Amino acid sequence: MLAVFAASAWSSAESRTPTFDEPYDISMGYDFWIHGHQRWDFLHTSFSRKWVSLPLLFLNPSFPEGITNQGDLAYRFVYENRISPETIFMWGRVMSLIPALGLVVLVFLFSKERFGPWAGLLSVFLTIIDPNILAHAAIPKNDILAALAFAACVYAFWKLFDFPDVKHAVLAGIVCGVTFLVKYSLIFIPPVLWGIWFFLSKPEDRRKNLKLSGLMVVISMFVIFADSGFELISVSEFVKEQSLIQGEAVPLEFPGWATIKIPFLRYLFGIWVVFTKNSLPRPVFFLGELIDQGSILFFPVIFIIKTSIFILILLAWISAQNFKGFANVQGKDWLLWGGPAVYLFLLLGSNLNPGYRHLFPIICIIYIGAGAAVSRLEAKLQKGILTSLLLGGLLSNVFAYPHYLSFFNEFVGDRGYQFVGDSNIDWGQDLVRLAEYQSENNLGRVYLSYFGTADPNYYGVTYDCLPSFGLLDCPDADLPQQGWVAVSLNCLNGFCTYPNDIFGRLRSRRPDEVIGSSIFLYHLP
Repeated sequence: MLAVFAASAWSSAESRTPTFDEPYDISMGYDFWIHGHQRWDFLHTSFSRKWVSLPLLFLNPSFPEGITNQGDLAYRFVYENRISPETIFMWGRVMSLIPALGLVVLVFLFSKERFGPWAGLLSVFLTIIDPNILAHAAIPKNDILAALAFAACVYAFWKLFDFPDVKHAVLAGIVCGVTFLVKYSLIFIPPVLWGIWFFLSKPEDRRKNLKLSGLMVVISMFVIFADSGFELISVSEFVKEQSLIQGEAVPLEFPGWATIKIPFLRYLFGIWVVFTKNSLPRPVFFLGELIDQGSILFFPVIFIIKTSIFILILLAWISAQNFKGFANVQGKDWLLWGGPAVYLFLLLGSNLNPGYRHLFPIICIIYIGAGAAVSRLEAKLQKGILTSLLLGGLLSNVFAYPHYLSFFNEFVGDRGYQFVGDSNIDWGQDLVRLAEYQSENNLGRVYLSYFGTADPNYYGVTYDCLPSFGLLDCPDADLPQQGWVAVSLNCLNGFCTYPNDIFGRLRSRRPDEVIGSSIFLYHLP
């Protein structure tokens, strides 16, 4: 199963153009290794970026100097390097696939230990046929790593419930520290899981568990401190550094407290950036229109339309079969549902609705919990229903390949772009397919509106630029009266030119060709 999963994820990734964030994440990860600390984009932690760029330390790539913004850093590091872009992206994908495989193994072990070996196989099968997980398994990003850290954190406290000793507390502390580092949106999860573990433990164990809790806190803080390179830095030093990087005037005076060196400053600054920026409106395409703030319906809707209808029926059937068990959750099983419930609550209240990938931590726990169905299957009819639905889910996977990133279920089909955008369907992945189509059909130059950070020139696209988002910068270009026009779906839906909408008249007509699954090609007039 692991081999099939790895081969499917890898071949799908190799068939497409690097997605929007890949150049950023790999280049900024390598920047950390060169300078010893995080300097760019504090909306994200550096942990996963360091991980995906780790092999580059042995390849000695060239590194651009005199950079004042992360876009230039990403472009010059990837496309103006002594090492080819293909090599850079290949190693990033290899490193991304490792935690993806680890996630599959953990799902099996967790489900097997809780519900039995057949349950483990069911949970693993649901995981490896999920087109959304396969789409991101080989993308150098922190989403799969976040799902792994989340599941590992739940598992660590689940084990600690049965074995409240120093050994398991140390392991839980390490896992919690890594969970804090993988993604800022997970920082509430370890405290919630700790609360469930501590307050549901036996009263006579509370004193001992309090000491174990202190040990876990110390270890978690040590992990975070180690990730920063044991850096002590003052606010004044940090402000000066950032001013120089961005080419701004350096402040000359600071209050006394700003000169005190402290640990975790960059990490704490990142938390502040995330929670201040997440409160700001950001346009997102949802249910046929651009909205400038999050919707509580976003994640429920996207889960329904991007999950195979067979798997939706399967999960609903399992829930009905196990309703009494879910309604009478006791003891450590609260860990399986308490953490995901809090995480979902935070997602629903977020002002950012970027994509299905943020549901991965919950999805993997759902697949683990689905293993409970095996223990309740008695009649041949029930086993037949389960087998039929699993085969249906497998067929959904087969028909989606290699376009896993833009997968929508059987009811939505190729109309997914009418419901949502962003990484759910268009992450810049089809530029290389546009170049192939352009060459094979002798189109000549095309007018290109592209959502992505890949270089069209490098991949062989000959084009004139239209308003885009990412690498290309031509905001004042007008839609031509005639010729071939290639438009990324995010741009077609108005995101790239928000609040202007120059592609409105194209949305009402059928494209002459769909390139991959994320670029519409029109011949005007």
